[in-house]
Formats: sequence, structure tokens, C-alpha cells
Amino acid sequence: MKDHSGAVSIGNLERYITDTALAMGWRPDVSKVVPRSEKVAVIGAGPAGLGCADILARAGVQVDVFDRHPEIGGMLTFGIPPFKLDKTVLSQRREIFTAMGIDFHLNCEIGRDITFSDLTSEYDAVFIGVGTYGMMRADLPHEDAPGV
Repeated sequence: MKDHSGAVSIGNLERYITDTALAMGWRPDVSKVVPRSEKVAVIGAGPAGLGCADILARAGVQVDVFDRHPEIGGMLTFGIPPFKLDKTVLSQRREIFTAMGIDFHLNCEIGRDITFSDLTSEYDAVFIGVGTYGMMRADLPHEDAPGV
């Protein structure tokens, strides 16, 4: 049987649905989220850090995201050219995250602008999602342990 229509591009369908929903005013409903007392610092505003912050905020946790760059997105912002990924997607996501109560501290480098020790004293937990720009060492105890 000949198929003349080609393959279905799931990514394009998902993008269309998301763009349409956002254009129609859709936003995550966080009205029933019960605020909790826990505070979490997220180091890194790339995909892992943003995903972590999103899940925590939806669970009522207070979240502060720290990143050394001027914008969120990590490699999505700085490693993928605009013709491959429309950067307005990231600015829309930032607006949504901010409306969810997530606070961003951009142009803030851990170790220069704030110490890791300060974060561990001020927050109940710290998530480290520093990305894959290259080999990175945090100089933390046991960072060379198996599975880390």
C-alpha cells in the first residue's frame, strides 16, 4: 500500500497544540495548590532545573531558581539556534513559571554571588541541575562516588 501523506510529526502536533492553548489563554491551574513551608533552591535554569521547579511549585513548595546566565533555558537558549527553537517559547514559559510563584535569580553565579553554604543554610533542599556544557566539578564531598 502506498502512503502519499508521509509520516506524522508528533513534535509538530505537540507544538501546535501548545501554541494554540497558550494563544487561547491556557495557564496551569495552581489555584488548589496548598502552600507548604519548605523552600528549595534550584541551581540551573535549564531543562532539568525548570522541570524540577515546575514539579515542586505544583506541590506547593517555595522555589528559587539560580542561574549564571541572563535568561532561562540553558542549552535550549544558548545552544540551539532560533531557526530550530523559537525563543518566544522560553519567554512564555518564564511568564508561566513566575505566575506560579517561582522566583528567578539570573546573572547569579554560585560561588561568586552567593555561596553554596548560604543556599544549604537558607533552604531545606538544593537541586543541582548545572547542565552539560562540558566537564564540571562542584568540589563537593563524594562527587566521584559511584552513581553520582
